[in-house]
Amino acid sequence: MSIIGAFAIGLSILGYLGLAGYSTTLHVAVYALVPLMIVIAVLVRIDRWEPEPFWTKATAFIWGAGLAIVFSSVVNTVFLLSAEAALADAGTAMRLTTVAVAPIVEESAKGLGVLLIVLVRRETIHSVLDGAVYAGFAGAGFAFIENMQYFIAASQESMTSLTVTFILRGAFSPFVHPMATSITGMALAWALLHAGTALGCLALSASGWLGAVLLHALWNFLAGLATSEWFLAYLMIEVPLFIAWLAFLLRLSRLDARSIRIGLEPYARTGWILPGEIDLVTDAAAKKAARAWAKAGGLRATRALDEFLVALAALGLDAAIMNRRGPQTARIAKDRELLASAASNRAEFLDLVARGGRR
Repeated sequence: MSIIGAFAIGLSILGYLGLAGYSTTLHVAVYALVPLMIVIAVLVRIDRWEPEPFWTKATAFIWGAGLAIVFSSVVNTVFLLSAEAALADAGTAMRLTTVAVAPIVEESAKGLGVLLIVLVRRETIHSVLDGAVYAGFAGAGFAFIENMQYFIAASQESMTSLTVTFILRGAFSPFVHPMATSITGMALAWALLHAGTALGCLALSASGWLGAVLLHALWNFLAGLATSEWFLAYLMIEVPLFIAWLAFLLRLSRLDARSIRIGLEPYARTGWILPGEIDLVTDAAAKKAARAWAKAGGLRATRALDEFLVALAALGLDAAIMNRRGPQTARIAKDRELLASAASNRAEFLDLVARGGRR
């Protein structure tokens, strides 16, 4: 999936080079990196307790920036051309495609990648936030390439047009795609972790996808308003929606920290971990201090500490899941591996720090 997605991204970039030239493509890529870095910073922040594997997040990003956007571009273009021919009205065809078709096509394309990741990694999905993070990276990849498309088109008009487009897409709406797709991701993770039946899983997943489509369609509809009306709608509708979304994710992050603490308490009582190690996992200040201490052992010690903390966080979340849903054979087997990994990493960073990084 990653290889095919990367190939699709490569084709897109080659297409831009042919359309706009090397200099312009590089220029707009820098512009597109600004909103991308903002989005990734937020996603990393909410994913801080039990970070998802780098390469899985990269796969989600590549899916969004490659397969999802190529498929969406083709389908949207075909529908637009068909609608123009049928309606003999380019303006109406564009509005129909933008508001009614593109949200369905794009959220389906991005959501499919998230669904595949959730299914493949279903035994290591520990939280609703996991779904939001994967979906956020898929949306971020999609938005990055789409922004390049818009910035290239604007740059061919004038520098003023490029600046205005950058402000509208880079400053006012960097989270549209990640926010919309995150609803699908959260619904998929919720269905996996909470639904009791296959029908329940399907209903929850479909509801999340529908929510993503409606949110995306709302943004596209508002974007077609006159400037003064759009700005008022942006302030009254889009800004509150973004604040509510971000507040909800941060709330989920705090709940995850609490679940980790509760889930790890039996491990502390039975001697598998030290009580103080729970604080290292769920307290940002304690984690920062621990990482500063581990630097005395060099990069390997810091890496071992990070892996130790991630393993403990996963153990805590798994315990919370099984306290709610009962024992799960696959998770129990995975937890044994996590315990062994935590013990090995603890021994490694303690030894490296004691030796001052020398082996």
